[in-house]
Amino acid sequence: MPLPTKTARKKLIQNCASRKFRHEEKEFYVRYLEEHVYLPEKQLDTMAKPINNTYRQLKLTEENQELKEALLRMRKKLESFNNQAKSVADNPIAIKILNENEISLQNS
Repeated sequence: MPLPTKTARKKLIQNCASRKFRHEEKEFYVRYLEEHVYLPEKQLDTMAKPINNTYRQLKLTEENQELKEALLRMRKKLESFNNQAKSVADNPIAIKILNENEISLQNS
């Protein structure tokens, strides 16, 4: 095998230097990712706790709002029943029927 020419040796040295630079660049990039992008497990756990607490708080707030709305619907329904009962109690026919039932219960 013939000895490389001066330009070929220069090219080999440049290629070697280029490979070495790329290798070092890749190592630096991997270290950067490990330190800055891929957070350590402990940091992820620390960050997840507030997120989980916020999610739970949001769910509890939604459930609380649903319960308040259900309570309001029940109050309105109860008020409607109460108003119907008052109107029946003021009705002369209903009063007569109730009095008749009351008398028959007393006689029994």
